[in-house]
Amino acid sequence: MKSAYLIAVVMTAAAALLTAAPCAHAHPRAVGYECRRVAATWAHVVTVDLNDREVEVTLVLAHDDIGRAEPFASMIHRTRPDAAITGTFFGVKGLLPIGNLVRDGRLLYPVATGTTLAITRDNRAVLLPTTAGKELDWTQYPTALFSGPRLLRDSKLAVAPWAEGFTDPGHYRSARRTAVGITAHNKLLLVAVAHPISLTRLAWVMKGLGARDAVALDGGSSTALHFRAHTVIYPARSLTNIIAVYATRRPGHMLAGVPTPAG
Repeated sequence: MKSAYLIAVVMTAAAALLTAAPCAHAHPRAVGYECRRVAATWAHVVTVDLNDREVEVTLVLAHDDIGRAEPFASMIHRTRPDAAITGTFFGVKGLLPIGNLVRDGRLLYPVATGTTLAITRDNRAVLLPTTAGKELDWTQYPTALFSGPRLLRDSKLAVAPWAEGFTDPGHYRSARRTAVGITAHNKLLLVAVAHPISLTRLAWVMKGLGARDAVALDGGSSTALHFRAHTVIYPARSLTNIIAVYATRRPGHMLAGVPTPAG
């Protein structure tokens, strides 16, 4: 009995030591996940601490090109991010994005409209109004992509898709949703809701999670969220782009060069 007790103590201590042991090149606190009930809604939330300069938020394209689609599972397997969420809208027929796409400071596909989520070179997240006739210096932003409609502005609800030119009926009915929020402390919130809700409810969810500014991403059948080794929500169709997060930067983990529209 005594020897069995000693073995159990040793095994418990060893397990605790392994749990407490630091992982090389890992930043577990910088990218975290939780499922929370906020505003009467269950939301899957990935929190990204952009104050950790090792964290990288980037844009992944289907087959590293524009005008193509790829299964979400394939994109995750190919690029192996710590977290990923649905990106921006795209045309179902031509698979071309409906809005700006920027990677490595280069504008890959210019459509000047709506709101663009951008990551600055000092790892800050910002929401930029992008309208026709207004030139932006995209070299300041390693990553940027079109998003919308706007959900929060300075912690206040700002849901007005019609004012931003969103005419698709999907924006005006309940649907599965994804969104990105920015907190006052430079944390990025990647949020996905697996059951149908309205944009207004989504805005309340983002506010309840502590976002100061927030904007919707593509949703409906495109809704997807991945964290570490587990895909939390699978989309019902292949995607053309996703937002990927790495706890540790990986220089050159994707192909260099500027993709061009297919066809």
